[in-house]
Amino acid sequence: MSQVGIEGLTVERGLELFDTALGLDEPALVPIELNLATLRQNTDHLPEIFRTVSGGGGRPRRESGTRTAGPTLAERLTGLDDDARSVAVLGVVRAEAAMVLGHSGPDAIEPDRAFQELGFDSLTAVEFRNRLNETTGLRLPPTLIFDYPNPDAVTAHVLSELAPDQGGSEQLDEDEQVRRILQSIPIHRLRDAGLMRSLLELGGAGAQGSMDADTGAEVGESIDELDAESLISMALDEFELDGPTGEAGN
Repeated sequence: MSQVGIEGLTVERGLELFDTALGLDEPALVPIELNLATLRQNTDHLPEIFRTVSGGGGRPRRESGTRTAGPTLAERLTGLDDDARSVAVLGVVRAEAAMVLGHSGPDAIEPDRAFQELGFDSLTAVEFRNRLNETTGLRLPPTLIFDYPNPDAVTAHVLSELAPDQGGSEQLDEDEQVRRILQSIPIHRLRDAGLMRSLLELGGAGAQGSMDADTGAEVGESIDELDAESLISMALDEFELDGPTGEAGN
């Protein structure tokens, strides 16, 4: 909030404003400490009431979704291969997340770490979604970080919406989106949530001595050595092979 000119209140200052409010006849008051200099530098992102308080300086507020001059993100992705597009969009997602959380740069944002673990709350979640809307030109849902719980998952979603047909790629279907989201979840979070056993059983890898469908290796001997992506890929692949009812496929 301080980035747009709204400062915190000390206990003494808060009590002073409270006492002042009690002596006034106004029906509705908001005790708030404003940094007018900062407000004037950010008027394009402020509600009308704050621009009025700041003296009306600066540029008029842009409508949501209006992009500045220069190549759009979609245009920047044109001609790039799948890996390069993913890197470009992930860079944007990490940069916007770092800006919202007040970090000095995107390196502070781990791509596979959950947004809530990074420090997001409901307020910063909305700001992050709004900034991505402006940067990408999309209309992303207000529940973005809850539907796509880490930067990798948001990147996959933005790519599927922004450039579904570029470079010969087809738009990700629902199954592929679920697969990517699951693969982006750190393995310790699956354990903490009590989902490991269910996931392994779903993929036919829960029993002692289960065999890997591709390598023929004993799953029980090496399961702890796998990373999250390999583990979930194995479980999902075996689930597709055996079918949802557990009947072996041909």
